[in-house]
Amino acid sequence: MIKNFVPQACIWLFFNLLTSSKGAGHYGDYPIRPYQILGLLCFILAIFLFFIGLLVPEVYENLAVPHPDLALVGIDESEAKETDDNDESSEKSSLASTV
Repeated sequence: MIKNFVPQACIWLFFNLLTSSKGAGHYGDYPIRPYQILGLLCFILAIFLFFIGLLVPEVYENLAVPHPDLALVGIDESEAKETDDNDESSEKSSLASTV
């Protein structure tokens, strides 16, 4: 039902609202100002924030959670390889000295 009925029903209700005598955006006896304008501005702000993130993703870079596998940030691959090689050689020497 959700996939096959609800979208079409929502479209039907939307067009029915647009063709009504009072027009869209007139809900019951609520005044246009401030309630309808506030709701419209909230929607516009959400769309604006979405498109800012879509077009300029660097804006939300500070909100991203760092990936746990990126522990070696800022170290070149050659430096990381050298530290790995040094760790392996020190482990081998410590094992040889215990034997």
